Amino acid sequence: MTDATEETKLTRFSVKYFSEVLEKLSKRHRDIISKSCFKTLLLFEKCSVPYRLALWIAQKVDVNSCDIIVRDKVIPLSKESVHIVLGLPVGGLPISSNSEIGKQKILDTFGLSSLPTVKFFGDKLIRNESMSDDQVLISFMMVSLNCFLCPNSSLQPSTKYLSAFADLTSIDKLDWSNLVFEWLMKHLSKLEKSKSFGGCLYYLVVSIITLSFFQLLCFFVTS
Repeated sequence: MTDATEETKLTRFSVKYFSEVLEKLSKRHRDIISKSCFKTLLLFEKCSVPYRLALWIAQKVDVNSCDIIVRDKVIPLSKESVHIVLGLPVGGLPISSNSEIGKQKILDTFGLSSLPTVKFFGDKLIRNESMSDDQVLISFMMVSLNCFLCPNSSLQPSTKYLSAFADLTSIDKLDWSNLVFEWLMKHLSKLEKSKSFGGCLYYLVVSIITLSFFQLLCFFVTS
């Protein structure tokens, strides 16, 4: 695989923009977000991911068994491990693909007639514009989902998770870990044919590093 192909597959994983938004969050922003299930994402500032390493790991994933397989080592991937790595809720209500009510909630909250790109939401946080609590939370969720948790080849928010925005008081009850896991597996299954990578690379990299660390620890403990 050429360097150009690698770059094409990974340019949309906008962790740099996600980190920029995190860095610019005001204390009020953080206070609002810290009351939601997305509070753990406040810890991921400057979480750069080595693209070559992430792509190498992605190519080692068996999407049928949901395992990373490297030689004789098997690292299972699951929504439970997404919960461990990212701290998102697991085992809650499924996130419906019926996006209309959630989409309308976003449009009404911001007084919009059509859904803008993710930069509309992120730049509001970066510029510390005057926003309601709901606007702050929606903006952060949009950036987190589009740039870090469930990235794809578009700068537009995906309609596949917009149903979650229908009732912001219930977002903690949703199975976010499963959304991130299934999103990753779906895009990994199309990795060879697609020109863009979609999925949380950070989760992939941490999964293999964590197992390597424990294997090394066990070696020292038993030797």
